[in-house]
Amino acid sequence: MISPVIVLGVARSGTSMIAKIIRELGVDMGGWHGDAHTENGWVKEINESILKKHNNSRWFELPEIDMNLIPEEIEQILSYIDSKNKVGNNWGFKDLRSVITFPVWQKCLNEKFTVVIINRSTDSVANNFMYGVNHRLIFNKVKARQLVTAHKKKVLEIIDGLGPEIRVVDFTYRKIIRHPATEIKRLAEFLDIPVTPAALNVVDKTKDHYGKSI
Repeated sequence: MISPVIVLGVARSGTSMIAKIIRELGVDMGGWHGDAHTENGWVKEINESILKKHNNSRWFELPEIDMNLIPEEIEQILSYIDSKNKVGNNWGFKDLRSVITFPVWQKCLNEKFTVVIINRSTDSVANNFMYGVNHRLIFNKVKARQLVTAHKKKVLEIIDGLGPEIRVVDFTYRKIIRHPATEIKRLAEFLDIPVTPAALNVVDKTKDHYGKSI
């Protein structure tokens, strides 16, 4: 397997689910920020620090990253990468802000990483984008759809800009929900690690997400 594994996708598109699957396949995905979103806690904090230096941008905004503004963060990321590589285990991370900060990670990782993408229908993600904590309305449907479209475009730009040496695999939320065993085995084969029973049990058809718009 090539480390690290970077999970990319629009927020609310299934990135947490696929990150959990990767974790259960035996990949160190970092400290977990609770079970709901499964962000790597350290990566989340450093990404937030980067965004703060770009006009306090929030996760749903898409500022252009200026490397000159973040020398301290770059040093911290390089140190983090070095510490992970010294341990020698397969590792990776998922944080929704990585769609924005990807150029920083790409530079610090020196083009040595693997990308796992998950996609979900624009309307389904937009419906989830509309609401925050306690189902409080944050965006109207038009605004939510605009944000999702912009984020999807950003992910495509990232992939199009990668060199041929970067391994990329893509999944859809629909297929993972409907055919979990097949898709999880495909992911394990891509990562060149064995399938585990725990990974196969991540997608629980009895949970709320199953049967909803996918």
